[in-house]
Amino acid sequence: MIGTLLFYFLGALLAVVAGYFFDLGRFLIGFGIATTAILSMSYSNNYYDAEADQYNTPTPFSGGSTGLLKNKHTYTLLKPVSLMFMGLSIILAFLFVMMYSFSFEFLIYVITGNILGWFYTAPPLKFSYRGLGEIATVVTVGLMLPGLGYYILSRSFDPLFLVFIVPVMFYVMIFILNAEIPDFESDRKGNKKNLIIQKNPRFGLQIAGLCGVIVVLYYFGFYITNVMSLIVDFRVMILFSLLPVSFVSISIAPRFVRRYGTLRLVMNNLTSILLVVLLSDIYLLYIIFTK
Repeated sequence: MIGTLLFYFLGALLAVVAGYFFDLGRFLIGFGIATTAILSMSYSNNYYDAEADQYNTPTPFSGGSTGLLKNKHTYTLLKPVSLMFMGLSIILAFLFVMMYSFSFEFLIYVITGNILGWFYTAPPLKFSYRGLGEIATVVTVGLMLPGLGYYILSRSFDPLFLVFIVPVMFYVMIFILNAEIPDFESDRKGNKKNLIIQKNPRFGLQIAGLCGVIVVLYYFGFYITNVMSLIVDFRVMILFSLLPVSFVSISIAPRFVRRYGTLRLVMNNLTSILLVVLLSDIYLLYIIFTK
């Protein structure tokens, strides 16, 4: 959950770097909206993924929370608790609209994000069981969560946000492709459908590596064209982007796979994504306090 909230901070910090005023009240209510939405998604996924998760060995990034599933009475609480947090997220969004005279489009935005998170595993849509889990994750975590942080301070999505959100979405794609690998066998037994199951883990890592290369080239393109160079130093962003692509490349190399094992290397890949988002947050804070 903490790692996911880094994406909310990223959007909010980017808005401040873009010149929008930092309103602490807006930021904190937005933080509450994001936190409750993430909790709702977490509990609903544990509830509806119970069949697949029973075959899992949990990792820090995947596999469900077996402690919540071992006790039948605890398990039955997951769905109502998830709905409670979803309701809180939507109520906070409604209060936000009333307090700050925002358009009701903001409320629709929050409701949409919560619904996407709910139907990641919940019937009848069950995105992760229909080959749409990666897309749903990229949209909710890579686009809508940073978008929430940006929108609460800017009241709009301007070209700056659209430019900077592209690599973030690719980072999330790298993350979800790696997060699916430890659950490969259990997800297959649970009848899930994702890129890793439809192909194989190595293919997923190759796609993740391609996403990493695209991010590096994307930032390099802005660097050589000098576009938006007054806002951020793209050399820093290029340096950050080399982290995940380097780790993913190592996880594909047979020599390292034989020595360390795929699971350990995948954990490193997942950590590298959270690290690059954290470093990006810190860099944006540095720009805010030094400009």
